[in-house]
Amino acid sequence: NQCHPKLIINSLRTFINKDFILSLIVNSSYLPIITTEEFSISHMKSFLVRNHYKKQVSWLSITSNKEHTFKLSEKEHSNVVISAIQNLDYFLFKTIDSKSTRTKVKNILRDLITLAKFFPTQFHLPVKLLRVGKWIQLNPVLNIVFYRFFIKNTWISLSNNNSNLKIDSHSEKFSITQELEGHLKELVNMPYINDITLTPSIIQNNLNRIKGKIYLEIHINELFIKKYFSQINNIKNSFKQFEYNNLKLRIRFVSTSIYKIQNSKAYYPYPLDTLYRKHVTYSICNYDYKYHVSKTDLINSSVYFLLNQFMRFRSLEQKTELIGSKFIKSLNLMYRYYLLLSFLKTNQFHFDHSEKKIREVLTPQFSDIKINDRVKPEDWLIIRAQLIYLLKQIRDELSKKYPNLKHLKF
Repeated sequence: NQCHPKLIINSLRTFINKDFILSLIVNSSYLPIITTEEFSISHMKSFLVRNHYKKQVSWLSITSNKEHTFKLSEKEHSNVVISAIQNLDYFLFKTIDSKSTRTKVKNILRDLITLAKFFPTQFHLPVKLLRVGKWIQLNPVLNIVFYRFFIKNTWISLSNNNSNLKIDSHSEKFSITQELEGHLKELVNMPYINDITLTPSIIQNNLNRIKGKIYLEIHINELFIKKYFSQINNIKNSFKQFEYNNLKLRIRFVSTSIYKIQNSKAYYPYPLDTLYRKHVTYSICNYDYKYHVSKTDLINSSVYFLLNQFMRFRSLEQKTELIGSKFIKSLNLMYRYYLLLSFLKTNQFHFDHSEKKIREVLTPQFSDIKINDRVKPEDWLIIRAQLIYLLKQIRDELSKKYPNLKHLKF
């Protein structure tokens, strides 16, 4: 508890990188280093757990060779599920490539087991898929033979429970080009695509001319997996013609069942995304995705977000990763922190699209930095201070429900 974590982690990284074998085994870019007090936080333990589904988890000490056992409550198990959903997002929904890796299969299989465990009625994990996933991990040669089977059947497992959706007659659409809208309508007319949902980035000075990023989710069904899976890259690449300097399209493929769980349980990297989507996301097919999410689920997701951001500052290179990027990226992150803090204090979710109004709630020291300026090292010092300041307040608000979170030291 008396040691400085940064000094320990730097010396540990040096030690690991000096040994060739050890550097292959241990990922030194992410070492979750925590104090003894922080390790006593039950949420922290469950945050570090990735592949345990039992109520009791054991940690083995390599110094004393003793097991440290703790119990996972239902609310702490939510960290395991949130991790699984976000992991699938990274390894499956957004990453579209034909090359396979053992790490990718290992992560996807672990996440499928998690979903089947916690959502047994929504997701079914066939024994054959489980067996093939383990074969691939044990034998790299089998990776080449069975990888395509594994990925296709993973999608089938995630797509076999698409819920019936209602038409939303009151949905409001933001403005996109006629060419892009025409392309989207052509796609949803295909029998293998159920719908396409669009969500603009939060900072928008004019909703009649969207800038920045639009997040597109292509809702696919079993027919797509069985007959048209080879077209997945072609569909993604077809959107490049609609991008320009001030507009980028970010595409992921999802099933309706996954999309419903993410929204109804707040299983997004940013916990208030599900509330934001209620206001701005629209469906090309005019389906209603305004799912109810409980305050408990929002709090659980907020705790996960707090721990994730805390570990980024503690163990990852968060201290420098925004240097050189456009200021809009930092402004977006600071405003997300601010909105979460405001929600925890008031139980209300209100946001602005206007860059001017967003800047007003943050420190005035950013007034000289333009939205597209590159962040300099001296700018990052102020940005980092603002982020840590807001994160500490988020911790203090969540500590009212979970007092042990006060042990997190920034």
